[in-house]
Amino acid sequence: MKLSNILRKIGFSKKESEILEYLYEKGKSKASQISRELNIPKSTALFVLYRLEDKNFIFKRKEGRAYIFEPNDPTNLLKHLETRIKREKMKRQKLLPLIPEIRRLKDLKPDNKIHFYEKSSSIKDLKHSISERLDNKDIEKIYSNKEKRVYHNEDFTFLITKDIAIRFDDIETLKKFISACKDIDEKRIKS
Repeated sequence: MKLSNILRKIGFSKKESEILEYLYEKGKSKASQISRELNIPKSTALFVLYRLEDKNFIFKRKEGRAYIFEPNDPTNLLKHLETRIKREKMKRQKLLPLIPEIRRLKDLKPDNKIHFYEKSSSIKDLKHSISERLDNKDIEKIYSNKEKRVYHNEDFTFLITKDIAIRFDDIETLKKFISACKDIDEKRIKS
């Protein structure tokens, strides 16, 4: 595995990783040489080099009129990783007390076992699809009265009326839905 890939995994940016890998492989280099070899603008190379110097991964020294950049001892990479691990552990410690609250929020999330179709075009398309499936024996009608029909296949159960269609993930969810609505007198619901 390339050093730059390893460096990326421990938190270095793409350019930082490329430049550090270059310096560890080639040794001391000028910014113009790094820029040319890695095909990046010199201003970008200098910006990244100074950032790496600030973080103590490389150092620079003046040779003649130019600065030469060299990598520092690789143990600095290990120190960087250890510091990052400490920061991540601190984040973990702050997060741990919040886990019950996060779980509670997750439990409040709807499970999407019921899907409503209210648009007349959607209901019409659904009825058409069910009709085709009835012909192909992919779905069966399991309940019918003057106003309501229930269709079922191995994937879904549909309750269809003139004004609304409801898709349930299974028959048990449909039964719970019906049971929950049985004692509701719709005339008493205020519009």
